[in-house]
Amino acid sequence: MRKITYISLTCNLIALTAIVLLVYQYGGISNVLFKLKHKHALAKMEHRNSHFTHSPISKGSIIFLGDSITEFGEWSELFPTQKVLNRGIAGDGIHGVLNRLSEVKRHEPKSIFLMVGINDLCFRTPKEVIQSYQELLEKLQTEFSNTQVYIQSILPVNNLIYKTGTDNDQIDEVNQKLSISCSNKGITFIDLSSTFKDNENRLQKAFTQDGIHINGIAYKAWSQLLNPWLPIE
Repeated sequence: MRKITYISLTCNLIALTAIVLLVYQYGGISNVLFKLKHKHALAKMEHRNSHFTHSPISKGSIIFLGDSITEFGEWSELFPTQKVLNRGIAGDGIHGVLNRLSEVKRHEPKSIFLMVGINDLCFRTPKEVIQSYQELLEKLQTEFSNTQVYIQSILPVNNLIYKTGTDNDQIDEVNQKLSISCSNKGITFIDLSSTFKDNENRLQKAFTQDGIHINGIAYKAWSQLLNPWLPIE
């Protein structure tokens, strides 16, 4: 009887451990619960990821990688003379990007411009976000030794327009520590955040309608800020 009880407890412990690891992989319990309540958003993410994995290989491309802020940018129009791939997925986070690096790698990209983390900050602390980012940075260095990787700062938000789930103090904390980590690892960090802020440290109203996503004016400003690393020919 004791043996059966022991086996049962062991199996339950293994199952619980697997569930905990899976929840962590998807960004924590809060993020998982959010996605369960928004199944249509999760389905859209899967559809977009499927589109990527079944698209032709484009060797030597410049890849913009990240979440919705990256996805909504018309990068091929902003950089018409460059071979550009948009690998942004709305709702994605750091672990999501980690899980799809193999798709990015198959293109043997010339360079990667990464921005991610705003969705993570809506559910996790800055310390947790930085810890996850460290794993992503290490993976990028290991898997993309022949690719120039650029880490772009997380953009500010404007909670006066709409409550976003995070604030600029948290964003600034992550950006500051991320900048230091990139410097220590020899990775280029691009500060976009300061250009997008108003005098109160918020995302400029002229750049957004919902306080977090940005409009065409902002994307044009973004592309101009990238000119030292990605010239607009």
